[in-house]
Amino acid sequence: MSDSKAVFIGQYNNVKICGGRFLIGAPAAAMILEEAIACGATKIFEVS
Repeated sequence: MSDSKAVFIGQYNNVKICGGRFLIGAPAAAMILEEAIACGATKIFEVS
């Protein structure tokens, strides 16, 4: 996976899920969170 902005969307137990590799830093995190919430995300967690 060479693209640092790759996103994967799927389903698990009939629940829509999304995962990806995103840019590092607080400004990037804020941008990604705003976009996810605007798209309807209700639960967000981060794994480092």
